[in-house]
Amino acid sequence: MPRADVIALFGPTGIGKTEIAIELGRALRRLGERPVAVSADALQVYSGLETLTGAADAHERSQLDHRLISFLPIDAAFSAGQYAELAHAEIDALLEAGDRPIVVGGTGLYLR
Repeated sequence: MPRADVIALFGPTGIGKTEIAIELGRALRRLGERPVAVSADALQVYSGLETLTGAADAHERSQLDHRLISFLPIDAAFSAGQYAELAHAEIDALLEAGDRPIVVGGTGLYLR
């Protein structure tokens, strides 16, 4: 079976995407890969909304590296276009380093 360069997990908030990403990360590590979760959630970019948005907590982040979470102050303006630039750069850098991005999000808008 051909290898997918990027894996995407999408669905509504609170259904267990983070848990699935962590388990998938464990399985990929057993195969010798280096998985990294990349958040594609419109609100998880804001610091202080972790509980509300279901962002990975410290324990979950210790089990799987998570990127693009809680890096902006709550009052910062941020657009889907800005996110797309950051996400593409992050994913490209991970692929260049030989890591396996697991993109985790809630809406199709950020999937693009």
